[in-house]
Amino acid sequence: MPLIKKDLSFPQLVRLIRGYAINGSRLAEILGCSVPTAIKKMEEPKRFTLEDIYSLSISGGIPLNEIKQALR
Repeated sequence: MPLIKKDLSFPQLVRLIRGYAINGSRLAEILGCSVPTAIKKMEEPKRFTLEDIYSLSISGGIPLNEIKQALR
């Protein structure tokens, strides 16, 4: 089976989230979703909605300016 390379879009966002010690279960608490859904969102950051980004800022304690910088 050939190696399929994942195209991780927005790697800075994932790095930022992990830098604030937010893992799959903590992210699920912040977003109000299940743990598998939170893990999928970490694997594919394009799945994050604006509401998720806002929740990361408010409940996750990540400053909105840092999130904006990670999305550039």
